[in-house]
Amino acid sequence: MAHDVELESTSQSVAPFAGAISYLRFDTRKGNALLIQVRNADGRSMPFGAQVKDEQGQPVGMVSQGGRLYVRSEQNQGRLLVEWGAGADQRCTIDYQVPAGADASKTGFIPLEAACR
Repeated sequence: MAHDVELESTSQSVAPFAGAISYLRFDTRKGNALLIQVRNADGRSMPFGAQVKDEQGQPVGMVSQGGRLYVRSEQNQGRLLVEWGAGADQRCTIDYQVPAGADASKTGFIPLEAACR
């Protein structure tokens, strides 16, 4: 499987009979795997578990330890929304751009740094 493809699910339940061959389809998602180190405006890490959404409001991940987030994006640039509560002061946006020539084939992801404002 190519490095820019991710499985949406990794298992399915089937009950084949003896000698049968089962053909299964797995949904995939294609795009750049981005590992973004994020800091807020005053330099602190983003809250662990904060939800990350794309420009269409679809969930694409969450903030992990140390303020890192993993996102697979079909776009080379875009905006992400990070939310960790309902208040206006509990959300911010990240503008990202994948550098020309960036390659994820060795590590499986493209490392980026970004500020959340």
